[in-house]
Amino acid sequence: MKKLLFIPLIALATFSYAQDCTPVTEINEDFSTFANDALPQKCWSSKVTETSRGYVIPNSHLQAYSLFSPNVPIYFVTPEISEFTDIQKLSFDAFVTGGSFPGSTGSIQVGTLTDKNDITTFVPVTEAYELVAEENKVRYENVALGSSTTAKFIAFKFTPRINHMAMTLDNVTFGEGSLGTDDIRKVQKLAVYPNPAVDVLNIKSNAKVLSYEIYDLTGRKVGAGNNSDKVNVSNLSKGNYIINIVTKDGNTTTKFIKK
Repeated sequence: MKKLLFIPLIALATFSYAQDCTPVTEINEDFSTFANDALPQKCWSSKVTETSRGYVIPNSHLQAYSLFSPNVPIYFVTPEISEFTDIQKLSFDAFVTGGSFPGSTGSIQVGTLTDKNDITTFVPVTEAYELVAEENKVRYENVALGSSTTAKFIAFKFTPRINHMAMTLDNVTFGEGSLGTDDIRKVQKLAVYPNPAVDVLNIKSNAKVLSYEIYDLTGRKVGAGNNSDKVNVSNLSKGNYIINIVTKDGNTTTKFIKK
């Protein structure tokens, strides 16, 4: 009797997963609703080796980590895309995560997959962009992937150069883009550290910090200040936050974790 009950339940679970992962026409993902560190989650997945990891920093971003696997790629794979056309554009943030060895480098290359479980179907679409630890966050905008009748998934191929290197993927958008130059690479000259922070969050910026505001993930403002590159976060509860920083060069919004 138990076996008869067990088999239909497995079939139902498989069917439900397939229903949840129906192909999408666009992506707008900042990973703020990813509640745990496991992948697959919300139809995103990773392909790793036994000595590397691809996981979620909950409510924040995806992180690729090379334990003892330099030069061995780690892949993050999007939900299935219903159609690839010439007018769609991809944008995303990628950077070497704070805490990696200073000067360490890696690369990220964007491609497509026909089968998310078979990395041999990876077809590169862009060059391999170099990521350098000192450059902080790098924004790639309006990357054209082109039309395809066989591609089903977008894959981000991270390749670390050394052991114990962490690289981040965040703020991924894909859909009908605006006209303009493809493959725009913008190094954001602002960073916050340490991240996670315990008592003080430092702001590193080429321009003077005029003001900042801190919000929790519900959108409630929980802190603010002026004319300071040191933010006291000791009174914040443990969790994930968003800080909006205003300098003379404009506004920058980034995430941090209170430990």
